[in-house]
Amino acid sequence: LMDGDFGELPLFADFEEAYGGQYAGWRKWYDFLERLKTLVGQKEISIYTAFYYWRDNAPNATREADSLEYFHQYPLWIANYGASEPSVPKPWNADEWLFWQFTEVGDGELYGVESRGIDLNYFNGDDEAFRQRFDVGSPIPETSEYRIDLSVRENPDANANVTGMVQHDELLQVVATSDDNNWMQIKRADDSIGWIFKTYLINVAPPEPPDPGDPPDPGEPPTTEVQWYKVTTSALNVREGPGTSYDKVGYLRKDEVVKGLEYALANSWIKIERESDSLIGWSSARYLTLTDTPTSPDSDEPPDTDEPPDTEEPPDTEEPPDTEVPPDAEAEWYRVTASALNVRVEPGTSNDKVGLLQNDEIVKALEKNEDSSWIKIYRLSDGLTGWSSASYLTLTDAPTSPDTGGLPPPTEIKNWYQVKASTLNLREGPSTSNGKIGALKKNEVVIGLETNEDGSWARVRRFDGLAGWCATTYLIDLEQTAPEQLTQKIFSGITYFRKEMLSPRKMVAHVLAIDTRASGLKCLVTPPSHDSGFICSRKTTEFLEKFNVQLAVNGDGFSYLDQDEYDPDQVCPDGGEPVKVNSYAASRGNVYSDRWDNRPILYLNKNNEVTFNKPKGAVFNAVSGDRMLVEKGKAVTNLESQSVEPRTAAGTNQNGRWLFLVVIDGRQPGYSEGASFPELAEFLISLGVYTGLNLDGGGSSTMVITGAMGGAFMLNSPIEGNIPGNEAEVANHLGFSVK
Repeated sequence: LMDGDFGELPLFADFEEAYGGQYAGWRKWYDFLERLKTLVGQKEISIYTAFYYWRDNAPNATREADSLEYFHQYPLWIANYGASEPSVPKPWNADEWLFWQFTEVGDGELYGVESRGIDLNYFNGDDEAFRQRFDVGSPIPETSEYRIDLSVRENPDANANVTGMVQHDELLQVVATSDDNNWMQIKRADDSIGWIFKTYLINVAPPEPPDPGDPPDPGEPPTTEVQWYKVTTSALNVREGPGTSYDKVGYLRKDEVVKGLEYALANSWIKIERESDSLIGWSSARYLTLTDTPTSPDSDEPPDTDEPPDTEEPPDTEEPPDTEVPPDAEAEWYRVTASALNVRVEPGTSNDKVGLLQNDEIVKALEKNEDSSWIKIYRLSDGLTGWSSASYLTLTDAPTSPDTGGLPPPTEIKNWYQVKASTLNLREGPSTSNGKIGALKKNEVVIGLETNEDGSWARVRRFDGLAGWCATTYLIDLEQTAPEQLTQKIFSGITYFRKEMLSPRKMVAHVLAIDTRASGLKCLVTPPSHDSGFICSRKTTEFLEKFNVQLAVNGDGFSYLDQDEYDPDQVCPDGGEPVKVNSYAASRGNVYSDRWDNRPILYLNKNNEVTFNKPKGAVFNAVSGDRMLVEKGKAVTNLESQSVEPRTAAGTNQNGRWLFLVVIDGRQPGYSEGASFPELAEFLISLGVYTGLNLDGGGSSTMVITGAMGGAFMLNSPIEGNIPGNEAEVANHLGFSVK
């Protein structure tokens, strides 16, 4: 057993989960500990547990006092988060703990590990007590003193003459590297050159360009002439007023040219006008740069003398203006064939990722590398630009409307199919000679995307994003009509439902049913980005990928921070805007937002037990909504019933075992128009929900999972900015993962 090497610390029996298996209960703990003793001899054995778990599962302190006292012989490692001191269960006394695990979201990078959130613990004693308790010896005595030699030398040699000393954090330009790669020739700000040992240098990005200086006085344009500005970021919000607290009225794409109308807040915000559609609003000046006047014909009035006489007819051979070929007519457009496709800074998998494309997105080709194995793409919806592998892109027609951003609207599903074979292979192409990428099961319903020329093969997509070709001989063609309800088990203990409703209007609902007792299930509410509790807004797909969860929905409503609350150059360096959630929020024991009056709260403790408005045990994860929808199996009375919008909701069945996450798409006529609050409540009740609340809706409503081929995959069709498939950046999210 363990080759006889049991380590310096005791062996710890971990009692913390209620798996419900055949070995449940404290009597099995007893059997386990006694068996372990026979295997490890004199090696010390201890117990790791959490306060509430032990209290609820250990022998009763009154009826079974002797059995409880049996466990007193084992030292205690107690897990208790968010407390100033640990809560210690019986039979141990309050100060009778060996280790206290006080958090599981410690700063991993600070302690030199890759994980962002790690367990941190205290020992009940000082350093000397720790060494004596575990017989780990004394620290190595300091017999010598050392210093770091930051000398600049004439040659790449430790014995060469010293010509200067560099300072900590001084920025240096590397000019050359020594033959053995141990020394670097550097150039300093005063143009002096010398050699320094490579170990003491850290590669950093070039310094930011110098500040161009203070802008003119607030409210006054820099000049009386019309100023034109070009957008420098991939997508730039346009707001009703000069500040992030104002509502968005639209957005600009990279390299669009707009007219400056007014200036505010020391010229940090510019009121712009886009001439193509007369969009007018305020945008941050940080992402606008002065440019030349547009050269399009609309911006120049032709001289009067060039106007032809009214009686003159154009020659018959002249092409009428309406048939003129638009500038992009020769552009190549590509459709994504993978379930998720990385976009990178440069061609090659070793380069950094800048974004992600989803199955069936349509993008524009800008250029190709030498062997055409990589294509530089441009996504219309947000201006995403970068390189993707050509292996997963296929030529297609240009999108019918640039407003869709290249995302095919849900109504463009060609057909639905149901599998009639017991197992049906999915392949890379329309023949058995192509490689297998997965398999479908009997009666599974899939979305049809296209067929080959003779209709013998169809390319289909499952709800988790797995897409490929299969023989139509083994498919039942359901044509344009999908079954009323579709089901797919996507992870262990987690099932996805899709339901179409025609009354009182067309609605498409997406449901994730989660067994909260599933083995290995873990929950995460978005942690704060800063000690003050604010969050850097991010899309739900970005949350899923950043925190390695497997499914997620958007959380509570939110507001933008006032500009005087933060330094825009210091916060959110990875993107997003600083926002605050509307009400109570907690992430794995860290409470970062206070409760608003009359706002409901969904709590999930460490054992994934779900409660509403009152936590069970210590607060672990919590997310708020704006109103209760269902209480004791009935719809809440007097719910506002006039607004019909996209919705997100969460609820549990009566015994709390099943958690239902629901998104109903909206604002998309012909596909799904949305639901009122009473309709949403009735839908929850139809699922078996006994208690449920409403989360943030509208453009925020998003449901995502980890796709079958990796990467985030959206199950619903969000509608940020009235663009089908366009996802909003929100504050917090509710996510789950299963081991």
